[in-house]
Amino acid sequence: MLGINFPEFIRFLMQVGAAVVGAASFWGMVFVWRSRRPGQDSFRKLAEVLMRLFTAAFILFVITWLLGAFIFYPSVATAHEGITLKAMPLYIAAGFRSGADLMFLFVLTALVNFWLYYYRRPLWQKYAVWLFGAQFLLVSAVLLLAVFSGQYDARQFYYSFHSWHSIFTLGTVITVDFLFLAVLTLHAHRKTLYNFFFVMSAFIWAGLGVDFLSNALVFEEAFQFSTQFKFIQTVVAILIINGALLSGRISEALTVLKEADHIGRDTALGKIIGVSGAVSIVSWLTITFVDFFRFGLSYWQFLLIFLTAIIAAYYLHRPISYWLGFVFKKHAEE
Repeated sequence: MLGINFPEFIRFLMQVGAAVVGAASFWGMVFVWRSRRPGQDSFRKLAEVLMRLFTAAFILFVITWLLGAFIFYPSVATAHEGITLKAMPLYIAAGFRSGADLMFLFVLTALVNFWLYYYRRPLWQKYAVWLFGAQFLLVSAVLLLAVFSGQYDARQFYYSFHSWHSIFTLGTVITVDFLFLAVLTLHAHRKTLYNFFFVMSAFIWAGLGVDFLSNALVFEEAFQFSTQFKFIQTVVAILIINGALLSGRISEALTVLKEADHIGRDTALGKIIGVSGAVSIVSWLTITFVDFFRFGLSYWQFLLIFLTAIIAAYYLHRPISYWLGFVFKKHAEE
């Protein structure tokens, strides 16, 4: 009934790590660049907050990449007959080989970023835009080559962009949620972040568009009307509705509440925001996770597990938000 195998689970974790690393790098670059404008220093603080998320995602990405490259998907010499849309071991192994040099450069750049951030902060502030930008480009290149067929045709474009879009979808959603929880108790930074949410939301929508485009390139193979496919389309529909809500009513409410000293987690708005955030993260994790496996579940079993995960994520928000609020409030006072 459950079509999970450990090597593919490692690839799923690698995809999550890469998506968050790429998103943290991209938005870190944008925040540092914005901080150079007069009166926009709060953006630099947000970039510093993102370094915590980047560190955790970096560790996950590098460990899982190494496991995939040297243990689960070493060079595969066997031939494969027939064509299937699902990534074959041969293509996955070729992806690891093709991205090895890029991965080395990414790790080297990230280590320089860490060293400057923790030990030479003035220099980090001067070069952070370039470091974040280089990290984003290198992670993007690794993802674009994560599955490599050896031919730059429609199928390869599907493999590439179906993987790369997760930086702007899954990665940005996790980044937004992390920042939202981190700055709940930081009044000045909260104002800056809430004013910028609409820009980040636009990139999430753009990422969804890239995903649709990549699937359209191999329409006949990608759109197979199985139970799993119908469930994923349901999740996409939920994402679109939730995104519209985030871009409308909730965004307007946040704009008003950015002047408040604190947003009560137990208020009606606080609960709605919590549910919306849980729906976003669980939905994109679900789409990414299910993409790696084939399950023998019914539509309603899929939906029940999905709704249970949303409820669990909603209640996990509270302890996480308290912990992040404490960590970053202490960081801001230092």
